[in-house]
Amino acid sequence: MCYVVDRANDGEGAGPEVFRVLGNGETCHRAPSTDLVVQWLRGEVDRAVALHSRGGLFVHAGVVGWRGQAIVVAGRSMSGKSRLIAELVQRGATYYSDEFAVLDDDGRVHPYARTPVLRGAAHITWPPADIQVGVEPLPVALIVSTTYRPGSIWQPEVVRGTRAVLPIIDNAILARSEPARLLRLSARLAPTVVTLQGLRPDATIAAPRILEFLDEVLDGRAPAGRSNGKAPVILDRAKAARTSARETEPAEQARLLEKDFILLLHWHGRFGNRMHQYAYGATYARLNQCRFWLPSDWEGRHLFKTQHHELAPGRGFRARLNQTADPFNSREFRLAAARQLFPDLALIRPDDPRRNYRRRKHPLCFDNMCAYHPSIFRRMSKRHLLSVFEFSDAVRELDIYKRLADRQGKYDVAHLRRDDISNPAYNKTHVQGYSVISRESYRAAFEKYGFDPATIEWVSDDYKKKWHADRAPSVRAGWRYPTGSEYLPGLIFDWLEDFLKLYFARTIFRANSSFSWWAAFLSPCARVFSPVLDKRHIYGVDGMEEITVDFVEGNHPHWMFNNEDIVIGP
Repeated sequence: MCYVVDRANDGEGAGPEVFRVLGNGETCHRAPSTDLVVQWLRGEVDRAVALHSRGGLFVHAGVVGWRGQAIVVAGRSMSGKSRLIAELVQRGATYYSDEFAVLDDDGRVHPYARTPVLRGAAHITWPPADIQVGVEPLPVALIVSTTYRPGSIWQPEVVRGTRAVLPIIDNAILARSEPARLLRLSARLAPTVVTLQGLRPDATIAAPRILEFLDEVLDGRAPAGRSNGKAPVILDRAKAARTSARETEPAEQARLLEKDFILLLHWHGRFGNRMHQYAYGATYARLNQCRFWLPSDWEGRHLFKTQHHELAPGRGFRARLNQTADPFNSREFRLAAARQLFPDLALIRPDDPRRNYRRRKHPLCFDNMCAYHPSIFRRMSKRHLLSVFEFSDAVRELDIYKRLADRQGKYDVAHLRRDDISNPAYNKTHVQGYSVISRESYRAAFEKYGFDPATIEWVSDDYKKKWHADRAPSVRAGWRYPTGSEYLPGLIFDWLEDFLKLYFARTIFRANSSFSWWAAFLSPCARVFSPVLDKRHIYGVDGMEEITVDFVEGNHPHWMFNNEDIVIGP
């Protein structure tokens, strides 16, 4: 690119004189002074050098030297790093750069010295009379990844190991085009580098504290970063990243080094069952203060106000987790695909009461319904789950939500589970665990608890109207793995009206269904009656009979035969 600078009036006729920068005949920039033009051009030159350099990896960061070691202050423009670099130099540090850390493949940082841009720092004289400018490359000892906040207290978190190099990955210029090189470099730095991260006060306060901390590390008065055996793991991930990271957004690439997470390998079932898997993952993450990763988006992204998960990093990685064709649709394949990026990944069993919530020192994954052992529920908190599954503003703005909210606590409803479980052909070709509960069982429950059957409203998925003849016509949308139900503008999902009708009811006669179990659990007002499943009889396989069951008050009976009650903490 060739730039030309000329003078021009800003607008038609008389007006303030401005300087205009032309590139290939088109206006690229305007500024009222030559100083600002030069500052902009310098930034363009910096970016061009960083993008086209093959001799070093450029990272958005300032750098100073101290006692033969480099301090890298990571951050983009306007993050305050130039102020902090200038203050460090004022206190005797050797100046290397205020814009880029230039790293070679051995993990050493090279000088990229130029006059820093010091916004609002009139008290700093630049260059200082006794400034030292670095010439030789230095090993990186300390990374500073802080955010300036006026009045904050200097109490940074000290980070070591693989997490310590994340600011380098997050601020690398060529993270998208050279991911494997970046991860190899990170593996080299991880065993020895220490990172300070968090909020920082004014640079005049933080700078001397940073130098004091590095002195303590170098003198052995503070523990320096040590190799914890993870560098080879990062190198393994670098090899796998050659393919996966090509499809990974720059912001996601840092997460390829994460080890403090729990990953759902595979969704099981539809919305009600997915709620159980999400509840387990969110609970594990809360109890162990780690991240919760999903293999794909799900219905909850549209339904709930806050998201307590992140998508697993990389489209290519997620695609391998979400295979549905044999032989790739297996736990073994998914686990092997995940271990290509995370070799120390361990599979956890949510139904193992001794280990299902135990904190580990390595990344974890699970591939389970998360609903069939009482210990799964005991560590959950109702208060927490109500916050996880709080409805979004988009749901609250729906007409059906507002209409049913106006009727909250004024009607009684029964849920009749049918659809696939009442299809003999389906049951003969698929694994089925649900029985068909007779309508007579519901009528007996109405009589037992003093309800007039004529006043009960029904919710069902009996689309053929064999048991629910007066079921109102409704839209039926599609379903596709892995994201689940098809999104419908103005409705969100075809089943949401039924879920909300259960949610706002005064009384719920629940089905043998995780769908109505969750509606009853989340309901702000409902009195709940649940079927007690003391038998299993698969419709069309064990005969064409429906089963007769008793109902009890409460939402605790499990919705599947031969499972203990569900008891969740406060």
